[in-house]
Amino acid sequence: MNRAISYIIVFLVFISVLSCKKKIETEKAVTTVSGNENTYYFPVQTDSLDQKYGYYEEKKLHPELNEIFSEYLRKMNEPILYNKTDSGYTIRYMFLGEPFFNPEVYRLQISATNVSVTNKQLGMKKIGISDLIPGNAIKDTTFYRDLKWFKELDNKLNSYNIAFQPTRNEIGLDGVFFILEVYKNGNYDFVYRWSPTPENESEFIGICQMIEAVYKENK
Repeated sequence: MNRAISYIIVFLVFISVLSCKKKIETEKAVTTVSGNENTYYFPVQTDSLDQKYGYYEEKKLHPELNEIFSEYLRKMNEPILYNKTDSGYTIRYMFLGEPFFNPEVYRLQISATNVSVTNKQLGMKKIGISDLIPGNAIKDTTFYRDLKWFKELDNKLNSYNIAFQPTRNEIGLDGVFFILEVYKNGNYDFVYRWSPTPENESEFIGICQMIEAVYKENK
């Protein structure tokens, strides 16, 4: 066998090994993502994983961003809404403003006779010199309101039409996170915004503030 043919054979074997390795790594990555879907609190982005943050306007969150939000909701012992199949009606708003504010969630459960309003808050636990992680629950309260109060919020949600609002995997430094979820009669949708401003998200902010206000009015 001459030297040129030997080089070609070695090269083809090398390419084959690389191809197999890449295939295995890809399969592992997909398996890892899909294997964690049941622990995520939001629909998980499994395609175009290179679009980590930015204007990926599908109604999914990148696994890394999804895990950040899911960690807080797990610590608050909150239910996963997006894979529910019952005929209930639930609204949940989560506000994260670390490190300046404690993580907080408001969950409204609407029934035929009233609305239960649950508010939960976590402390922040410091690790190392400056890193913070979600700590233990420091608030967990529930009270009830009549359906008459809820009508205005319901009308605003219908007008906002959450199903047609894009969700972007955007993130930055020293900002706040607003995550609004709505589950109604088997249909789930959510909107996530990083540091929204009244200039471009006034309707969205107004809905979140209404949810906050109903709790604060009853403190």
